[in-house]
Amino acid sequence: MNKGFLWSGVILAALGCARSDSAARAELARRGIPFTPAAFLGKVGSGDVEAVRLFLWAGMPLTVRNPYGLDALAVAVVMNQPGVLNVLLEAGADPNAPDPAGMTALHWASDRCRPEAARRLLAAGADVHAVDRDRWTALHWAANRGCGAVVLLLLEAGADPRQPDTDGLTAAAYAAEAGYADIARILRHAEQDRP
Repeated sequence: MNKGFLWSGVILAALGCARSDSAARAELARRGIPFTPAAFLGKVGSGDVEAVRLFLWAGMPLTVRNPYGLDALAVAVVMNQPGVLNVLLEAGADPNAPDPAGMTALHWASDRCRPEAARRLLAAGADVHAVDRDRWTALHWAANRGCGAVVLLLLEAGADPRQPDTDGLTAAAYAAEAGYADIARILRHAEQDRP
């Protein structure tokens, strides 16, 4: 455990306001961390769970976005920060919030082949059927990236392997095109097994 964060908790508790926004802001300032969306997202991306908690206690909205339009949850997934992902979900981050391209955190977990993140997002209510602006589901992304573990998770969660994108192509077509024959075979089998 980080002694600095433990000390921060002692300070906040001693003030009688362990979740007070003013005490949390003071602790961020003591650490030299500005209370800005950019600093918050930087701590999300670097995996600084303690600082992320302080930002949240200080009232930082979960909906802030980076210049690319990614919210904190998507940044945690992209940067492979499972501890921060859990903190954000526990704080009420929306697993179905789309970025400007329509991608949700589950799309990003599939794109980056992050099975544990995908599992956690699904448990938090991520919509396995959500589509981005090209009508790609998370299953399309996982298949295109050759991420068999995420493909299996998504199928188990009820993803529709027959869902076409804007070009009329399914996840199996993208897996085959990318050279992932085993994944394409699993998806084609799942297409046939679907009622």
